[in-house]
Amino acid sequence: MNQYTINSIDDIKQFFKDAHDMYQLEWHPDDDFHFFMKADEVTLAFTDEDAEYLNKIMVESFNFCDNNDIDV
Repeated sequence: MNQYTINSIDDIKQFFKDAHDMYQLEWHPDDDFHFFMKADEVTLAFTDEDAEYLNKIMVESFNFCDNNDIDV
């Protein structure tokens, strides 16, 4: 799992790109990472720990955007 630090719009773009490309997700920023399923639709895509981390990064992304008048 990649580690992320959200300090710029480029950091957010990289996180979003990874969510799509590396984790192969079709998603919306409001989605909770706890509920993503693998392609087999039987197994969760992320452990609870990983989902918590990705959700935390998403919150940081929203906070950065809110603080800088940027629309996610």
